[in-house]
Amino acid sequence: MGWRMFVLSSLAVAFAWPSPTLGVSFEQAFDPPSGRGPIVLVLSGASGAYSGKSHAAKVAQLGYYAVLLDGGEFPFKYRKSAEDDLPRVIERAQSSAKALPGKVAVIGFARGGGAALTFAAPMRDLVSTIVAYYPVTIFVSNMPNFVGHFQVPILVMAGERDPYCPLDTLRAMEAAAKEGKKPFELVLYPPVEHAFAIPGNTYNE
Repeated sequence: MGWRMFVLSSLAVAFAWPSPTLGVSFEQAFDPPSGRGPIVLVLSGASGAYSGKSHAAKVAQLGYYAVLLDGGEFPFKYRKSAEDDLPRVIERAQSSAKALPGKVAVIGFARGGGAALTFAAPMRDLVSTIVAYYPVTIFVSNMPNFVGHFQVPILVMAGERDPYCPLDTLRAMEAAAKEGKKPFELVLYPPVEHAFAIPGNTYNE
């Protein structure tokens, strides 16, 4: 399935009720209709895991075993903690009877998108792909060095009016990825602001 079809399909299917939590406060699993599926981690924004529940449920309805995480639990300034936590979450998901063997895909929103680019992108042994919606990137001080750690294919979608992932930062990321021959795609929406995929004042269908 292509990048765009996967993303658009994930926004178009019905809500599904979650399965019981995996035992950590910011984790919640959503089972695929068939009972087993490839793993997709969904990292919410800083507003909390609740904002990502409908997206995780829709991904599960596509046939994936979706695991929702609170993206705010992966603060950039505590790098070592996040680097240790994410592999443990992935390994726990991989051990579930609901998961098919293999690497995981990661979908991140806002702060969760920034966390995905920071912590999941270098994990090529555990992560297959990343889709980042309007990832928070204002913390990046050295873009070529940041992008140099990318080891998996990445799709970034953002609005050109988003103050948390400024257009010049996104263009710098795209240029650095091209220079480093990284598998990277940037999709921009000119009239759109931050958090366009979550119902609210800036939602844009």
